[in-house]
Amino acid sequence: MEEMCGMPDKDLMTEVMNKHLGKTECFTHSDELAGFSPINYKIHFENENKDIPTQLMIMKCIEIEKPVMDDIARSQLWDCPNGKDILDSCKYQVIACDMLAASLSTKDRSNMLVEYIEALMEMFPTCKAVVFENSKKCIPAMQL
Repeated sequence: MEEMCGMPDKDLMTEVMNKHLGKTECFTHSDELAGFSPINYKIHFENENKDIPTQLMIMKCIEIEKPVMDDIARSQLWDCPNGKDILDSCKYQVIACDMLAASLSTKDRSNMLVEYIEALMEMFPTCKAVVFENSKKCIPAMQL
């Protein structure tokens, strides 16, 4: 993000998460952190014989302290129009992650993550791009 933004209010976040992921439960919300459990994405714990929803966490907007990508990763942005310019212009980031989701099937986790990204883009409309930390894939907001 080019400018600092605040955490959206709980009601707005819940509405947007429900719209994209189906029924969710907000289990924490503050200026620092928001957490949601999407009811449609549960994992099964055999030893307790119970199903538990995964968790989707959203951290507050913070200043980027180091480059999001090193020079080698930036050299691989050939499929991201203006990727280097986007990364240079964005001084702030919102970090979002999923927890307990590794036990979902690949298809379910992929579907959940696509829906999660769509919800994040709606909640943070000034976002210029999404960067996936593990793969260093950068997707401009206009392509999402």
